[in-house]
Amino acid sequence: MDYDSFVERAAEVWEEIPDALKAGVSGVWVEREASWDPEFEGVPLMGLCVPEESLWGTELAEVTSKVLVFHGSFVEVASREPSFDWEWELTETLTHELEHHLDWRSGQDDLGLEDDGQRENMLRRRGDPFVAGFHRVG
Repeated sequence: MDYDSFVERAAEVWEEIPDALKAGVSGVWVEREASWDPEFEGVPLMGLCVPEESLWGTELAEVTSKVLVFHGSFVEVASREPSFDWEWELTETLTHELEHHLDWRSGQDDLGLEDDGQRENMLRRRGDPFVAGFHRVG
């Protein structure tokens, strides 16, 4: 999927999500380039939820975030996997990042714990030190 089509489809998928669930998210930004996991060489990041910290530290401030998706990461994965489903992965990425935002707003980080467990498993699988019992979290 070319960049312009990807941007258009990301906006359409985002608009399909109820506004009440998107409260506090300033929007979706599509980055042209790929983003890479800093700990795992060659592993692309599909998206990120980035907290906007300008209001943090004030008693009445709510968590606000922006969602990033990386078109180049989708291109990279699609080049490796002939059956890559752009539509499914885009929807999954946007809802995954939105779930991070909703967790933060609720004062929880359940999805973050699940992501951490997956990272620990990746460390275990490549033979690096990992946190014992990681599989019980998330």
